[in-house]
Amino acid sequence: MDAIAGVYLSLAQVDEATPLLESALEIRRKELGADDVAVAESLHSMAVLKFAKGDPQAVPLLRQALATYQNAEGDQRENIAFCLSHLALGMSIEFFLWRDDRYKDEIGQLVQQLLSIREGLSDDAQRAVALGMVALAPSLADAGQPAQALAMATEAIGIFSKYEGTESVGTAFAKVQQAYIALRLGNRKLSAELYASALEMARSVLGPAHPLVAFIQHEYAQILAAGGQYDEAVAQIEAIIAALGKVYGPNSAWVARVRESLARLLFVQKDYQAAELELREALVVFRATRGTRAPIVRQTRQFLADVLRRSGDQWLQKGDLPGAESRLRESWTISEELNVQEGRRARATLRLLTKSLLAGKKFDKAEEILLANYDALTASGANEKSVRDALAFLIELYASWDKPDRADEYRRLRK
Repeated sequence: MDAIAGVYLSLAQVDEATPLLESALEIRRKELGADDVAVAESLHSMAVLKFAKGDPQAVPLLRQALATYQNAEGDQRENIAFCLSHLALGMSIEFFLWRDDRYKDEIGQLVQQLLSIREGLSDDAQRAVALGMVALAPSLADAGQPAQALAMATEAIGIFSKYEGTESVGTAFAKVQQAYIALRLGNRKLSAELYASALEMARSVLGPAHPLVAFIQHEYAQILAAGGQYDEAVAQIEAIIAALGKVYGPNSAWVARVRESLARLLFVQKDYQAAELELREALVVFRATRGTRAPIVRQTRQFLADVLRRSGDQWLQKGDLPGAESRLRESWTISEELNVQEGRRARATLRLLTKSLLAGKKFDKAEEILLANYDALTASGANEKSVRDALAFLIELYASWDKPDRADEYRRLRK
């Protein structure tokens, strides 16, 4: 079953592989016990499947597999090498793609373990070592060690070239990390060239709909956008969504992640309504596949609040008070739920919402929101600027509402 599932996985046919791997794992657990190496191998395969689906359970499954390998009898270095490599790669994906920083500091430790057992490993295991090195490289660059990161990615390319040839998946992935490092060093032109080269190589080996191809194309699109080539960047992102949607379905975590990136491009182009639609679709999938408390959910909600604020401002400038109010109220509600009312962007939202409500003479609604905000800030010991801004909003409200005594009350508090 594992072998057949492996064929399906190599073809990116995740749905066909899933029941085979689940059956194999269940049979092995019953027949051999949870601590058998064969069970670890099934857990390892399941984790690879989870990666393909963007499922956060991949890392815990690999931890189980690694612990079993390490406690098993006999020489398990080959299995341990592959597992350490995939675990480092999985943690890197969780950090850079899904914005989960829980594992960031652990990647280096895993790769050091991997390097300590590399002597005498088979050709396949040496490729696993190279993959682990590639996974670590961007973290080194972020930690202010770009030269070491570049050396590690370059060494990995040498290993892949030796065992796989110059045109391989491993080499393409290593080039992606070189491109990332080049960008960190400020060389956008070289970074774009490396991403383009890696994308062409990965496509030729894996086809257009593989997650790795999508990841490279996604990063390449960000470089294009950073260079002001927004139309081409949007075209790249839309192509990824179409390709991944055919394989994994429109409601997969991968498609949702790319939709979130598309929303950011649309935001820069001030197409806030289109950005809002993309984010809402992405959030539904993130909650279902990553969990409601996942970092990507929180960050996407924060971004949705920004989009709604900008959109609400547009409606306000057009004189459409109901349209402005609904968007600004939702933006403010998100800020309250995420407990970021003190932030600059949240205060900007409240300022616009107050303006909208006062323009519509909805003084009661404005008072309810502004008093709740003031009480929450004072109760939490918020910084002085946030409290003074909250008082300013109340003063403006009562001055507009023709309640000078209340306005004076809050003026005295603001002194």
